Amino acid sequence: MSTPKRVALLPNVPTLAETVAPELQMEAWLGIAGPAGLPADVAAKLDQAIREVAAMPQVQKRIADTGQNLEYLPSDQFRERLRDDQERLGIAIRAAGIQPN
Repeated sequence: MSTPKRVALLPNVPTLAETVAPELQMEAWLGIAGPAGLPADVAAKLDQAIREVAAMPQVQKRIADTGQNLEYLPSDQFRERLRDDQERLGIAIRAAGIQPN
């Protein structure tokens, strides 16, 4: 698995980081974004609702049953994650010499 942590569905399957490539971490993620200029109070309400849903045991179980890890990130941490992924993947793409067609 290329996720940084093992998934509950397959607890005995090691990650790539545990076996051959500690620096390799690639996982799918899902985020929710709003339009530029979204009022702060609206963003805060959405953030609170998403946090509450993500904490629900039935939601946690449903996600775990698909082989995924559910991790809620507040909006500032999510923005940081986007920046980090963009930088890390950009380095890999340039190192591989990948060019758009």
